[in-house]
Amino acid sequence: MLWLLFILSFVVLITWVLITPLFLVIDTETGEYSLKWQGIGAIYLTSDFHLNWRLLYWKKEYDLFAPKEKPLLPSTQKATASKKSPTWKPSLAKVKHLSRTFQVKTCSLNLDTDNYLWNAYLFPIFYFLNTSKRNLRINFKGEFQCHLIVENRLYRLLYVFLRY
Repeated sequence: MLWLLFILSFVVLITWVLITPLFLVIDTETGEYSLKWQGIGAIYLTSDFHLNWRLLYWKKEYDLFAPKEKPLLPSTQKATASKKSPTWKPSLAKVKHLSRTFQVKTCSLNLDTDNYLWNAYLFPIFYFLNTSKRNLRINFKGEFQCHLIVENRLYRLLYVFLRY
């Protein structure tokens, strides 16, 4: 009976990890750039280029531009050449199927190219590309705002990797 409970809880945990959504959020208005795995963890990029990691209850912060200290090798030791790992070359079909697993939940773009002619060319294109999930605007005020939310789930990615 205890083994059955253990196996059932393990199956539920694996299923939860596979179907929990992953979100990529890019918002230039609020300065939020993050990759969130709902209920599991998140990675945030702050305005001063720090990466904040959160995985369940563990938190860590990295400074991207902090100088890295290289260990000094004694003069008697020689550095050994590392073996090259096999490279992974994705096929075009795999990349195409991987890109189809992503779903754009929200896309809002307010763009000014600082060129009146380009703005005039883009205005009718943006007008016809607008949908309920995609809000594209051209302005002549020098403003740039982007709000993008992309969602995916781990089982979709694994399915493409295993199939193609």
